[in-house]
Amino acid sequence: MHSTGRATLGHRRPPGIDTLHHTGNRGLDAISDPRHRAMVASVLSSGLVDGMIALVDSFDPPVDLAQARVDADVPAAELAAFGVTVPAATVDNITLMRALMVPVDDDALALAVDRVWVFTTNTDDVCRPPTTASWTSPPTSSAPTSTGT
Repeated sequence: MHSTGRATLGHRRPPGIDTLHHTGNRGLDAISDPRHRAMVASVLSSGLVDGMIALVDSFDPPVDLAQARVDADVPAAELAAFGVTVPAATVDNITLMRALMVPVDDDALALAVDRVWVFTTNTDDVCRPPTTASWTSPPTSSAPTSTGT
């Protein structure tokens, strides 16, 4: 049981889960396609993002932000127990997004949705190789690898 009083997952690790590693780049360096990196840099330098942030600065959502941050501890601890490292900011942001987009009064249901969103988002980000034609460059050497089955 977690300190918030919510039950934690008690499943054994799936095969190969401890072999997943991600050491991605940060910032614009994380964008391997130079044309896409240049486009993102131009959007950031245009001031448009700052303008959007200013527009929503006074937004006061009808959600308990403090509770959403506390709720983020549960899926983070569960994933850590399985040996899966997810950045705390990622778990916080996804849990907060769920609280904003799918407000749920039932704590067990809220936790279940948080688990699904955090796990699947992290799995997609870390494990999915590029498979679409929109990818114009091969994955870098920092791409995650798995030696498990």
